Amino acid sequence: MRVIEKTLRLTWRKALVMAATWAVLISGHLAVDALFRVDERILFLGATLLVPVWAISAAVYSFDCLMIERRERWRRSP
Repeated sequence: MRVIEKTLRLTWRKALVMAATWAVLISGHLAVDALFRVDERILFLGATLLVPVWAISAAVYSFDCLMIERRERWRRSP
């Protein structure tokens, strides 16, 4: 559970790192395409699938954790 918490708990630093990762993947894809004239798919696939899926998962997980904590506090208070 700690690994999931560390990977998916959304913070501004992780968001910046993933935004930079997305930019590097897209830039790498465009650079390979421009330099070698090769239809490169791996970097493009990572930028279009991997990063957005992580972002959506992290947002849902973080929202769920925050709402569960609020819900439990709300139920405990008489």
